[in-house]
Amino acid sequence: MFFKHITILFVKILPLLLTLFITSCTVMTEKP
Repeated sequence: MFFKHITILFVKILPLLLTLFITSCTVMTEKP
């Protein structure tokens, strides 16, 4: 049960982290 809760939490947080990572990569690339 506890493991399932962690998995759900991870699945909810992962897209957010991925979005932040992509955004920061884009910002870094666009800077001269």
